[in-house]
Amino acid sequence: MLLLLALLLPACAQSKPNPADTTTAAVDTTASAAPVEETTTEDPNDRSKIPDSVPEGLSFDGETVRILYRGDGAGEEPIEVYDVVGTDNVGDQLTDAIWERNRSVEERLGIKLECIPGARANSEITALIRRVVTAASDEYDVINSSGNTMIVHGLSPYLRDVSGLPYADFSEPWWWYESIRALSLDGKAYHFLFGDMNQRNYTQTGAMFYNKNLYNNLFGDPDEPYSYVLNGSWTIDLLREKVAAAYSDANGNGVADDGDVFGLLGLNGQATQIEHFVAGCDLNLYHYDESGNFIIEFDQERCVAAIDKLISLFYETTGVQLTNTDIDDKGGNLFVEGNYLFFPARLGRVLAEFREMDDPFGILPYPKLEESQSEYKSLSHNSGTAVCVPKTVSEEKMKVIGAALESINAETYRSVMPIFLETALKIKYSRDAMSGQVIDILIGSVVKNTLHEYSNYTNNIWTTCLVDPIRNNKNNFASAYAKVLSAAQKTWDKSTAALAK
Repeated sequence: MLLLLALLLPACAQSKPNPADTTTAAVDTTASAAPVEETTTEDPNDRSKIPDSVPEGLSFDGETVRILYRGDGAGEEPIEVYDVVGTDNVGDQLTDAIWERNRSVEERLGIKLECIPGARANSEITALIRRVVTAASDEYDVINSSGNTMIVHGLSPYLRDVSGLPYADFSEPWWWYESIRALSLDGKAYHFLFGDMNQRNYTQTGAMFYNKNLYNNLFGDPDEPYSYVLNGSWTIDLLREKVAAAYSDANGNGVADDGDVFGLLGLNGQATQIEHFVAGCDLNLYHYDESGNFIIEFDQERCVAAIDKLISLFYETTGVQLTNTDIDDKGGNLFVEGNYLFFPARLGRVLAEFREMDDPFGILPYPKLEESQSEYKSLSHNSGTAVCVPKTVSEEKMKVIGAALESINAETYRSVMPIFLETALKIKYSRDAMSGQVIDILIGSVVKNTLHEYSNYTNNIWTTCLVDPIRNNKNNFASAYAKVLSAAQKTWDKSTAALAK
C-alpha cells in the first residue's frame, strides 16, 4: 500500500485541477490514450483583427463627413473609384471592397460619408479649393485629389496642419509616415496625408514587369529574377546584362526593328520611366537642419554614378528599344504582345492592359544602384492622390474627421489591401505565388520625394539635374547642379518664409 501511494503521488502532482473547478474529479483507472493538446495556428497574413487607435463605442450620432474628390461623378475615373467611392456590387472585388469599407466605417462611428465630385480638370479643383477657403465656406471637410494638383496648396495658407489629427496614429502600418513627412515644409507640420485609403498611389508606384515565357526561353528558371530581388543583387548592372542577352533578330532582316525580340521597352522622351529609375537608386538629395529648415544638398558622386549607369542602360545596350509611345497610351500593349523581356512602368498596368495578357509575367521593384544599397526604393508618382483638410474646418469637426480617416485607412489595411495584394497583384493578374514575397518588398519600399513633388518651388532641380541628363543622353550633372542649386534653395526659402507670415 505504501509503495503504491508513493508511485501515485508524482502522477497527481503533474495534473493539477483547474482552479475554477469546485469539485474533485473522480479518478479514472481505465487505460486510455494520452490526451491530445489543442493548438491554434494563426495566419501571419491575417490583418482582420489588428486594432486601431479609435476607441470602441465612439459614436458621432449621424454626423456627416463631406469628402471632395476629383471627378465629375459621371464615370469610373480611377481616383474616385480606388480611393473614395468604390462600387456597389459590380463584380470587381477591389472596388466593391472599398464600397463595403465605407459602409463599415459609417456603421462603426455612427457617421455618414458623403463623397462629392468636384471637377475632373486639375486647374478646376485648385480654383475650387481656393474659392471655398477664401470665402470661409465649410462645405467640405476632407479633400482627396491628385497629388500634383494638391501640391500647389502646400505653400499656401489654405490647408490645416494635421500633425495632431485626433485619433490618428501615424506610426501604424496603414499610414505612409515617411511620405507624409517628405511633403512637410519643416518635417513637423503636416498638410498632406497618405495612407492605404489612397489606393491610386499604389497603382502609380513604380514596378518592373518581365515576360516569364521569354525569360524561360533565354535563361531557364522563370522565377530567377525573384531570387535576385530577395538576395539583394537586383541592380542596374544586372538588368543591363539580362537586357543585352535578350535581343534576337526575330524577323531575320538584319536590323533591330519592330518584330524583333528586345530586352527592354524604353519610352523615348518620357520622363516617367527615368524618374522611377532615379528614385530606385536611393540618392541623398536633401535633409532638415536642427531648426527644421529644408536644405537641398545632393550626394554629387552618387548622382553622377546613377546617371552614368542609366545612360549606359538606355543608349549603350543592344537589347533596348526606345519608342515614342506614351506610357499611358500604348506602352503596356506593346509589352502584352510578347516581344519585350522587361517593361519599366507602374503597378497600375496590372489593372489595365495586363488583365488580358496571355503570357505569364512577373513583377519586380526598380533595380538598386549597387548591391551595397541597403533597400529598394519604389517611387509613388505625384500623379497619385493626397488627402488634406481645408483651413475652414473647426476644431470640433476635426475629431470626427480624425476618427473617420484613421478608421478608413485602418479598415483599408485590414480588408481592402489583402484583396489588392492577393487578388489584383499576386494571383489573379500576376499569376504566380512566388511574386508575393517580392511584391511585399515593393509595397514596403514606397517613397515620396520632396523635390519631385515640390518641383515648382525648387526651380525644378529634380528634373534639370537628374532626369534631363538621362533623357538627353548627356551627363552634364555637375554644371547643371552648380547652376541651379543656389536658385532652388532661395526659391524654397522665399516661398516658405512667405507662408510663415
